[in-house]
Amino acid sequence: MNPKTKKKLLGHLQYCWWMYIGIALAAVFLWTSVFLNLAKPASNERIGLFLCTNAVDTTGLEKDISDILEGLTEQEIKQFRVNQMLLSEADVGSVLTARSFDCDLIFIQQSFLREGMAVYHFAPLPMEQIGELLPNHQFYSDKLENVQNTYGILIGGKGVHNRFTQYYTGEEAVYVFLSRESVNLGGLNEKGYPEDDAALRLLLYLLEETNG
Repeated sequence: MNPKTKKKLLGHLQYCWWMYIGIALAAVFLWTSVFLNLAKPASNERIGLFLCTNAVDTTGLEKDISDILEGLTEQEIKQFRVNQMLLSEADVGSVLTARSFDCDLIFIQQSFLREGMAVYHFAPLPMEQIGELLPNHQFYSDKLENVQNTYGILIGGKGVHNRFTQYYTGEEAVYVFLSRESVNLGGLNEKGYPEDDAALRLLLYLLEETNG
C-alpha cells in the first residue's frame, strides 16, 4: 500500500470508526435475536399465566404447577411461567395491550376492571362449551354499545375455595380471562387445535373446589 493510499485509509477510519462499530453491534444484535427466537419453545409448547392482582404466592404456584402439569395433559409443554405485575388501576389497560398476547390465562382483580375493558382485550367466552365444563360458576360480563357478553370466570375472592385460592390470600374477587392469542385452550379459541388443551386443563384444575 503506497503512503498516499494509507494516509487516506487512516483518515477515513479516523472519522468513520463509529459507523463500523455500529455495523458490528447491529450484526451481533441480529444474530442474538435470531438465536433466541430459534431457541424459544413454540406457542403450543409453553404455558403462561399473567397476574394483575396482589396477594398471590407466585413462587409456590409456579413450582407446584410445574410439578403436576405433565399429568394434566398429553400435550408436550417445555416451558411454564407465572408473571405478576403489581399495578395501579390506570396501568392495567396499557399493560394488557402489551402482555395478553404472550400468555394463555390472565387474572385480574375486580377493582382493576372497567366497563369496556374486557370487550377490548378479550374474546367472549364460548358459553355453550364453558357452561358444560363449569355449570356452577360465576362469570364476569362486559358490554359495548348495549351488547353484553361473558368474558371472565370468578376464580378467587371471599367465599371462594378452589386450588387457586390455596395461593391467593386476598378477599377481593379475582377473575380469569382467556388470551385471544392462546393456542393451548383445546379449541375454545379460534386459534390452536383441540388436542392442544394444556391451558384449558390447567384452568379447570385451578377451578376445582376444595374444602377451604
